[in-house]
Amino acid sequence: MKICKIIFSANRLEFLIPTLNTAKDNLNWGDHEVDGLFIDDMPEGRDDNKIRELAESHGYNNIILHKENKGVGFSWHEAYDWLKGKGYDYIFHQEDDLKILRLTNIDDLIKVSLEKNLTTISFKYGGEVWYDPNAKTTPSYNWKTDNPNFNYLLDCEILKQKNIWKGEDEVSFDNMHLFFNVSCSLCNANNVLDAYQLAQDAGLGKNGINMQEGTFGEFVTKVVGKSEWGLHIVDKDNNNLSEHIGDWSWGTISTLEEIEKEQYNDWQRAKMTERTLNPYKKYNSRDWSDW
Repeated sequence: MKICKIIFSANRLEFLIPTLNTAKDNLNWGDHEVDGLFIDDMPEGRDDNKIRELAESHGYNNIILHKENKGVGFSWHEAYDWLKGKGYDYIFHQEDDLKILRLTNIDDLIKVSLEKNLTTISFKYGGEVWYDPNAKTTPSYNWKTDNPNFNYLLDCEILKQKNIWKGEDEVSFDNMHLFFNVSCSLCNANNVLDAYQLAQDAGLGKNGINMQEGTFGEFVTKVVGKSEWGLHIVDKDNNNLSEHIGDWSWGTISTLEEIEKEQYNDWQRAKMTERTLNPYKKYNSRDWSDW
């Protein structure tokens, strides 16, 4: 198989270095042909030679360093445009602040992807409580245990059980769409790029409306239907396979035009506007307070 691993970086070496090191130690790529695409979107304080050398030493043989901060949505479009026509079977997304905690064989993921006709396999990392500093518990999921290498749940089962934990009404399966994420996931490249073409046809583009994970999941669902969704996986003891470590963040979130169009509450709109106008200011990743 031909695989491209992708990282969208924001020049936060204190998080990027352990992210790259743990991936190098704990992801076994087997005999697959693996390329890497590394895009850094934060020129502020960046040593271009150092970050290029760091990326190359961890298997990223294609590197793009933005001369101005454009936002992760732009990087996402840029990456998928770059992938077109290159014949990749799978895309492995990993954020620049997410450690891989346990040895994972990519062959095991590909095997179950083919058996279950999946589009994505996502590493569980406890994101439910990351942005809620008052949360004391995490959802208790009823993981399926019939796979010898990891436990899992389908996207729709994760969403249903999470809603129960939050005390909200159960969501109808018919109203769900794929939970697509670029945090840490193996994706079927053809399905993803077909969905990206639909997104472009709908007006999403590098110089227009940026993509978001939820929005893009709707386009993926249009391509694959309900039966070819994804898995969220944990180890055989139900422990997370990855850990989010990026305590602070910076950079443009969206365009001002898009912020006005989206259905945000007043606090969200104000914070997103502030970050867009101050891309080089650091914020607490959990609550967007000043860092």
